[in-house]
Amino acid sequence: MDRGRGFRPKYVLSVPVQPSATAAAREPGLREEYRGLPAPLGPAGIGTVKSKTKGKTRRSVAAATGSQQRRKLAPVPPGQRRWILAAGFFAAAAAAWLLYAPIAEGFLQVFSDHTIHVSFAEQLYRTHWLPAPHFLYQALIALLVELRPEWPFKTAALIVLSVFYALSGVLLFRETARLLVPRECSKARLLRSAAVALVAAAAILTMQPVIRPGETQMYKIGYFWGEPYYSPTYSVMKPLALLSAFSAVTFLRRSRSRSGPIVGAALATTAGALAKPSFVICLAPAVLVLAGVRLVRRQPFDRRALLLGLLLPSFAVLGLEYCLSYGGSASGVSYQNSIIIAPFSVMRLHSQHLAAKFLLSVLFPVAVYVLYWRKARHDTSLNLAALLFAFGAGYTFLLAEKIGGAAGNFLWSGYITVFMLFVFAALFYVRQLLERPFERREILRHLAAFGLLLLHVRSGVLTEIAFLNAKLGPY
Repeated sequence: MDRGRGFRPKYVLSVPVQPSATAAAREPGLREEYRGLPAPLGPAGIGTVKSKTKGKTRRSVAAATGSQQRRKLAPVPPGQRRWILAAGFFAAAAAAWLLYAPIAEGFLQVFSDHTIHVSFAEQLYRTHWLPAPHFLYQALIALLVELRPEWPFKTAALIVLSVFYALSGVLLFRETARLLVPRECSKARLLRSAAVALVAAAAILTMQPVIRPGETQMYKIGYFWGEPYYSPTYSVMKPLALLSAFSAVTFLRRSRSRSGPIVGAALATTAGALAKPSFVICLAPAVLVLAGVRLVRRQPFDRRALLLGLLLPSFAVLGLEYCLSYGGSASGVSYQNSIIIAPFSVMRLHSQHLAAKFLLSVLFPVAVYVLYWRKARHDTSLNLAALLFAFGAGYTFLLAEKIGGAAGNFLWSGYITVFMLFVFAALFYVRQLLERPFERREILRHLAAFGLLLLHVRSGVLTEIAFLNAKLGPY
C-alpha cells in the first residue's frame, strides 16, 4: 500500500510503544520505565487487543443470553401463578356460560320445560306447596325473588342457571389443569398449559353424540345427550353430579380422607338429589359395586367416606323423594306417579335404529376403553364412569312411569351418565398422552381416539348452532 503523500489512516491508535527486547537490553533504563505495561503493542499487539475484546464481548453476550434464558425458565412466583390460574377459571366459567345461557334465555321466552319450572317456582313462592320432590331449582328461584322482589321470576331463573353453568366449566377446568399444568414451570409454559387445559375443558363440555347422516342436529330421543338443553333441573344437577363423581373416585382410591372432603361430598350429593335424582340413583349402586370389588380384592378404599359422603345422603334423599312421589296423595307434593318395568317402551315410542344411535352416542369412550385396554380396565375413574353409564342406560331402556311414561323421565339418567363417561374418558385419554411414549403404535392409538373425540366435539358445535338458530319450544 502506498503510504506516501496524501495517505490518511482511517483509525489512529495513540498508545505508548514498548521497546523491543534488544533495545531494552541495550538501554537498561528502558526496562524499568516500561515495567508494568501490557503485552507488546504494535501490529501484533493490536490484534491481541482485538482478540481479547472479541472474547470479552462474546462472553458478555453469552452471559446476557443465559441470563435471559434463566429468567424464561425460572419458576413462576406463587402469587403470579395463582392469578394466571384464576384467569383460567374465569375463562372456563365464561365459556360454559356462553355455551348454555343464550339457549336457556331463548327457552324462557317461549312455552317450554324452563317456563313450566318457573311456574312451579311461583307456586312454591306463593303457596309454600312443593310442586315436586326434587325442588332445589324452584327453591333457589323463590329465594332470589324473596331477596330481590323487583326481579321477575324468569330473571331469577336465568341467574340461577348461569351460576350452575359457570360451576360446570370451573370444575372441568380444575380437573384438566391438574393434569396439564405443572406445579413449577416458566411463565410461558404455564400460560400454554393453562390455555390447553381451557380448550380441553371446553371440548368436554361441547361433546355430543355423533348424529347419523341426514338427521338434524337438534335434540331427539334415541341418542344419549351429554347436554339436552331442554331441562333446567338437569343443568342444576350437572355440576353437583360432577362433584359427587370426583369425590367417589377419590374415596375409592384413598384409604383415609379428611372430614372436609367428606362433608363437601355429602352436601353435593344431597343437593344433586334434590335438584334431580337421575344421577344419584346411578351413583349409589355403582359405588357399591366398585367398593365390593375392591373389598374382595383386598384393595384399600375409604369406607367411612363412601358411607358418610355418598351412600347415606343418597339413600336418605332418595327414600324421602320416593315416599313423596310414589307414597300416595297425602305425601305433601303435587307430583304423584308410580314406576313400572317396560323394556324399550319409551325409546321405541320416539325413535328407531336404537342400537346404531346407542353406539354413536359413545364412540369415543368405547374407543378409549378398547385402545388402552391394559390400563383402562384397572383405572378406577373410567370403571366408575362405565358402571354409572351401565345403570343409567339400563334405567333408560327398562323403566318408565305409569302416568305420562312418554315423557321419559328416566332418560335423564342415561344423559347425565353419558356426560360422566365423556368426562372421565377424556381425562383418561389426556393422561395417556402425557404418560405413554410416542412410538408408532402409540401414535396410531392416540390419533384414532383423537379422531373420534373430534367427531363428538364437532357434533356438539353443530348442535349448539342448531339450537341457537332454531325456533325453540317443548321437546
